This record gives sequence, structure tokens and C-alpha cells, in this order.
Amino acid sequence: MTVRRRFTVMLAAVGLAAGLLSTATPATAGTAAVPTDTCGGSVYVSPDREVRTLGSNIPVAKIQLRRDSNYYYWSCITFYSAVPTGYWATARLTRYLDGSFTDEFACGRGGGTPHVSAGMRFCRSPKILAPSSRVTFYAEGFEYKGSTEVVAWGDTIEGR
Repeated sequence: MTVRRRFTVMLAAVGLAAGLLSTATPATAGTAAVPTDTCGGSVYVSPDREVRTLGSNIPVAKIQLRRDSNYYYWSCITFYSAVPTGYWATARLTRYLDGSFTDEFACGRGGGTPHVSAGMRFCRSPKILAPSSRVTFYAEGFEYKGSTEVVAWGDTIEGR
């Protein structure tokens, strides 16, 4: 057991004893390993970052910013356990030109996989071609309860 996992287990035990875990989503209960390379055939643009529940700060997923050899970029989110009924999630990719916001893309929109719904663990945004070094990207992962209540969030560093 890693130090991080021990610390997370200790925090969860303290929260349970204090009755504070009622705000955590059921997806936080799993400790299964993330499926290997669910983003497929690409390289990391930035290190994996965790998507954590708001308030209790428990990791529920990882968010990645990826690129393939043809300079297509995308974001993907992978949950540690299946998303429960009543929750859904998405990975968002934001594009910048010369440091200024231009547009954003998310799971479930043209070319990406559907957003993460109950029973699922993964989605990816559309792949966006960007051979120019003037273009950079940033990825965020969100988990929602109901239609709009954000219950977990995480992001990557901006990268190329």
C-alpha cells in the first residue's frame, strides 16, 4: 500500500468516524486500479492529475491531456470505479492560441465518446488537430450529481 493510499484510507476513516462522508459520491468507495491506457495510442502531454470530490477531497478519477504522433490532442477521464446512478461525468479540452482562449470540446460532442453515465468509467473529448506550436491545450474533468451540481473536479497543466 502506497503512502498516498494509506493517507487516503486514513482520511476516509476519520471522515467516516465524524460522519462527513455523506457528501462523497458512491464512486469514491472503489479502490480498483484504473484500467490501463484507456486513452489509447498516444503520449501524455502533461502528467495524470486526480479528479477529487469537492469538500472531502477524495480521488475518484484521473484526467489526462494526450497527443498522438499526428498532433491530434484530446482529454480523457477515467474513473477508479463505475459512476453510480444519478451521476455523470465529462472531460473537457480547452484550446488556446498564443495564450488566448479560442474554444473548448467535451465528451459527448462531435467526435468524442459519449459522456460517462451510470455504470461507465471512461470518456474522451474529440481529437483536435493542432500542428502549430502557437496552440496549447488544457484538460479538466468534472463529475456531476443530477444535471448541474458539480461534485468532483480536477485539471491538468496547460501543455503542448
